Amino acid sequence: MKEKTRAETARPQSAARMQQEQRPRVASPLTAEEMLRLPEECDKPLPGDINRELATPRIYLHGVAQRTQIDDYLSAVQGMEASWSIKLPEGAGVGLPGRSAERLDRAAVVIPEGHCTTPYKPEWSGLAYQPRIAGEFRHRMLRSAKGRIIEPYYGIYDNPDARKVYWPSQYPWRCTGRIFTYTTWPTPNWAWSGSGVLIGPRLVLTAGHVAPWGKRPWAMLFVPAYWDGASIFGAGASSYVSDYRGWNTGGSTAHDICLLRLYNPLGNSLGWIGSRTYDGAWEGGNFWALTGLSGSHRRGQPARVSVRCSCARRRRGRRCSAARAPRRFLTRRVRRTRVRLLERRTPRNRHNQRGRDDQRRIPRHRQ
Repeated sequence: MKEKTRAETARPQSAARMQQEQRPRVASPLTAEEMLRLPEECDKPLPGDINRELATPRIYLHGVAQRTQIDDYLSAVQGMEASWSIKLPEGAGVGLPGRSAERLDRAAVVIPEGHCTTPYKPEWSGLAYQPRIAGEFRHRMLRSAKGRIIEPYYGIYDNPDARKVYWPSQYPWRCTGRIFTYTTWPTPNWAWSGSGVLIGPRLVLTAGHVAPWGKRPWAMLFVPAYWDGASIFGAGASSYVSDYRGWNTGGSTAHDICLLRLYNPLGNSLGWIGSRTYDGAWEGGNFWALTGLSGSHRRGQPARVSVRCSCARRRRGRRCSAARAPRRFLTRRVRRTRVRLLERRTPRNRHNQRGRDDQRRIPRHRQ
């Protein structure tokens, strides 16, 4: 009877094992070393129609019913040649506001495992597996109360800072851009900004906290290949966001994802990267490179950092450095002082004096 029970329990296990073996294996991403061995493709000259489209600046006016209203409010600037001003009518604004926003329930949206979207590279575009490094980045130096010059570092990265500034002209690195969020449109000032990436002709993938949830009227502007205040492809290489969708996470940051739809299909001119569902077999692999525009970098230059994040550390009850994301930073010299203080402290008064010593001897600077 016992042997029969063991045989019966072995059948579903063997069936599950066979089903797992029949499941097609997903190829793992390339490592940084493997990508270095791949030949790169150079860009061809940018076609004239695409160059004119991206280089031509545009001004969008919303809330104007008829063209005659613009002619009535158009006037020449006195004292300046070839200069005109437009006095907008009441209720009008510069830019295009968003139309719709919605939070989706993750349980109600079924995404098949292994689902992917195809990337697109224009015919004129080459391919660069490594970005073109623009120069060494250094944080802006700070002066302490005693006049000492110190260099801060950002806590979620290595010390010294592992991020590298790159020139965003090549594919796929130019697909990354900056997003400006307006929560009180049509006021001209944006409330905050973030990073996003083109994954379709009109689709941009970004973090959920970049979206203006609960704000009306709102507006968002996406600028690909952002460098020093504008896109490197011209003043016309930008688009306002018409709609966005994101997960209803209930305040959790585990699924902080949002999808934006653009008014203009910038991906048809610049290309877009592919996407696919995550595979748990990739966890802990040295495959990943974070790219984006950080507020700690001056002039909003794009930066890249290679990371290796394993969920094994989370299983032990700890979070990785990328998930910690502290909102303060310390200096290199102060950190060494902190280690020396902890080594000198005796076990008896270590717990009582730690907080007071840190507050007295370690200055902290808010981001």
